[in-house]
Amino acid sequence: MNKKNTYLILLLSFFFVLLLGTGVYFLIQTKSDSSPKYNVDKYEDVTNWCDTSTNDNQLNIDCKALLLEIRIIDENHSCADIQVISKDNELKDISICESGDVISYSNDVLAYKKLMPIDITLTYVQGDILNSYNINDISIIKLEEAYIQNIVNEDIANLITVDPNTTTIQNSVDFCPNPEILPTYISEENKAKYTNFYNNNILTEKEYIDLYTDQFATAFLENWTDPTIKILFGCESSMRLGYNTVCKTALGNEYKETKLTALPSIVSDWNSTTNSESDLINLKNLSLVSDGMLYKQPHANYDSTWIVEQLFQFISDSGANQNTYCAGYKIYEEFAQYNTIGQTQLNQIRTLVTTNILTATHMCLDTLDKKIYSREGIYLKTLNTDDTSVLHIYNECNNLYQFISNE
Repeated sequence: MNKKNTYLILLLSFFFVLLLGTGVYFLIQTKSDSSPKYNVDKYEDVTNWCDTSTNDNQLNIDCKALLLEIRIIDENHSCADIQVISKDNELKDISICESGDVISYSNDVLAYKKLMPIDITLTYVQGDILNSYNINDISIIKLEEAYIQNIVNEDIANLITVDPNTTTIQNSVDFCPNPEILPTYISEENKAKYTNFYNNNILTEKEYIDLYTDQFATAFLENWTDPTIKILFGCESSMRLGYNTVCKTALGNEYKETKLTALPSIVSDWNSTTNSESDLINLKNLSLVSDGMLYKQPHANYDSTWIVEQLFQFISDSGANQNTYCAGYKIYEEFAQYNTIGQTQLNQIRTLVTTNILTATHMCLDTLDKKIYSREGIYLKTLNTDDTSVLHIYNECNNLYQFISNE
């Protein structure tokens, strides 16, 4: 074999090894990244957030999302502002703006409430460049009820695995819906396990009174150092359980002339969902003052119109996160029929929550007007918001209750 042939064989061997290595590399990359990458002319992010499929020369993308608003740009163009529920159960913000030749809305969607759950199908056609696609059609319809019903079943299956000891709030499970009102689409297995979870973890009437006896033993002004919340809006949860000896259903006459302090817009960062020690102390005392006005048993430390007046001044001076700010809604709601400041404050809280809807927590979403906002959307938005705080069981239970009880 001459040198020329030897060189040629070595060169071919080199290219063979190179091609083999390149093929193995791309095979590994494909397996390690299950999300297909497509070169699309618009809305590239949805190729990673949503389910994709190809058919002949088409790329089809299906997204589940929450509709915030449809904005009319001109007589032939509109924008849909949405939060996509990603495959990782995260909420992703995007605006889809197209002409009427491309985007279409079902009649249900055109009559939407804000946060309405929707199903978006984006259809792309293959372009001139290899693996490139151009948007051709976008269809937005109302999300099928069966999809949401499956989500509720999954929610219940996950909820019953939660350890109630992961929070200090002892009445958290009491905010869950009573098993008797679970809808018929909940599986028999889920109903049985949920009933067991619920019955084993709700408080008794005596436990409520014992908790309040302990909490009301400390004077109001001395209770601003311990951030531990043992009971949260217990009058509300005890009434859901049908306990009649714990709290009254309406304010006494002594509170009807209370001088309320209006809370300004004290939330410095609506993007933050964490609770500082100061936030937890404020939230704890908001709850105790709210319950102290309605608690039936004799107690001195949280039974005074002066305390209500001082509470909001303390919070205003110290500042608060959105959970504390929106928890104040519960107290202002008690006074709204007697006090113009109460009603004005309710309107202000709702306005600020609406303005900051993208990052609103469950405590704030719970204040929204259900005539304007979709209860299904509020439920899904809370469900897809990561929460590891002390409020996580309260949020999960109350979210499920608010959804199911209003069906």
